[in-house]
Amino acid sequence: GRGDRRLSSVIHTAWKKGTKFDGWTDKFRYNIWIDAMEKNNLSIDNYIKKIPESHPLPWDHIDKGVTKRFLKKEKQKAYSQKITENCKDSSCHMCGIQRKTVSGKNMLCEQHSLSIHKKAYVDQKCKKRGDSSSLKKNSEEKSKYLRIHYQKLGYEKYISHLDLMRLFDRIFRRSGIHLVYSKGYNKRPKMSFGPPLSLGHTSEAEYMDIKVYNQPMENIKERLNSLLPEGIIVKEIKEINNRRLSLASSISAMEYSIDLAGRKIDSNDICKLVRKTSIPVTRKVKDKTKIVDIRPFIESILNTNGKLNIRIKLINGQTGRMDEIIDQLVQEKQKKIKTFPIHRVRQFIKTSTSEITPMEVQ
Repeated sequence: GRGDRRLSSVIHTAWKKGTKFDGWTDKFRYNIWIDAMEKNNLSIDNYIKKIPESHPLPWDHIDKGVTKRFLKKEKQKAYSQKITENCKDSSCHMCGIQRKTVSGKNMLCEQHSLSIHKKAYVDQKCKKRGDSSSLKKNSEEKSKYLRIHYQKLGYEKYISHLDLMRLFDRIFRRSGIHLVYSKGYNKRPKMSFGPPLSLGHTSEAEYMDIKVYNQPMENIKERLNSLLPEGIIVKEIKEINNRRLSLASSISAMEYSIDLAGRKIDSNDICKLVRKTSIPVTRKVKDKTKIVDIRPFIESILNTNGKLNIRIKLINGQTGRMDEIIDQLVQEKQKKIKTFPIHRVRQFIKTSTSEITPMEVQ
């Protein structure tokens, strides 16, 4: 937390010298970083010495809400072993955060304290009357589900599913879209995704559901796309009225396209694979290995125009992996040449009469 913008050139210099995974102790190379500091006319001693309180900090230009003056007071109180009471249970301590509200409007300290105590008083009275469930119901009635269809292309295929969830959480906050949060101590935004896309795969058919409070939604797609990385593109947003199952539970089949890049796969090998009643593969899960039969998940395999079109099923939340299926078709020498580009084309939801895409759900 002591670095400033001058260290960006140090990081770039060290990277050009071959540093990688330096967060790991066994990969850290101290001499390279010292050389990088010297090449940029910087000294490490200036960054590890004690910083006087009167000196500016690298992040002073960022408004964190809480003022620097208040933090200095808290530091002195901590050294004196004094406790600052929670402002919810006492008066406002003028920390500076009272200037910030969810709506973005400024609020005076007295108004902020009054609104907190008023809300606590109302909640307490409702609990005594047994009206907490009705309050929760009214809050839920003011919200709605939105289904988002997006693409994941280019270098963004190297973003993991967990990082993608964090990315969307931040993008929604930056775009001013207020998500409904779960109840309880550890609150989470109400977002749910379809079946995770494997790392390194691209897709033009990714879906997610979010629960938002009723609010103006003008140009929401444009707002999101202006903030998202280049390879992640929102294609369509639709309100879902009758959402009974999560996306992961409702999606029943997926279709993939694998570019063979000039390499040939014999049609007889495809027929032999499809005719098999069982295809056991060894799958590594964490530190353990287990045998999984992937044949029930394979619905069809077609070889057209130099591409493999594979359609797989989801059964009780489980499915086959593309690399496992491809390994059954290609020879050992082909596996070592190059990885096959794998692209998710479609996802389907089966109804009683037909098969639809997630965006066709009413």
